[in-house]
Amino acid sequence: FAIRTEGELLVLRDHASQGPRGSATRNALIGAALLVAALALWIQVMRSASAGDSGIAIGVGSAAALLSLAGYAFLGVARFSSRYAARSAPVASFGPGRFVVAPWVSRTGAIDLRPEGRLGAAISAGEVHAVGVQPRGDRFAVEIDTDHGPIDALLTDREDVARYWRDAMDRAVASVRHPGGPSAKQRLRARSQAQQPAAAS
Repeated sequence: FAIRTEGELLVLRDHASQGPRGSATRNALIGAALLVAALALWIQVMRSASAGDSGIAIGVGSAAALLSLAGYAFLGVARFSSRYAARSAPVASFGPGRFVVAPWVSRTGAIDLRPEGRLGAAISAGEVHAVGVQPRGDRFAVEIDTDHGPIDALLTDREDVARYWRDAMDRAVASVRHPGGPSAKQRLRARSQAQQPAAAS
């Protein structure tokens, strides 16, 4: 892992990962298998149609169409993945007032500047409660706890490595947090949470 500035963003990258290129072969094989299955179904459709069994032809044809579309989609993903030229995969990006886990990237590995990623929209840095380390089986996750729930930012085999990157990500979140403090929405949420125990008592 390494963290550095890329334009106006602070980006944490996994240099042991090939990014989308690592799944290109798998996606191509899945796509090819789906198309072979679809071909077998299309043959059955023609047989059923020639035998005058239109009900079976329609049913099998529907399944064949779905498999054809799925196979084509997997091959499209594989084609895109195989053209991914970067030598690393971005884990998280930190921009002014927000951060994105698993950001979208171009084929060259450049970070997409839109405020969203593969896991959803960007999250305000002011909505981060804490950055911690959590065990995940025999591995350790750096978890970012936010108003929207916890997000696993990265996984590693060693706890000391996870703690190192926990500290680095904590500093990264602090560096992009809005200097004006919490937003109006965050202040309202905090006020309502403070009033709930009082109302309960």
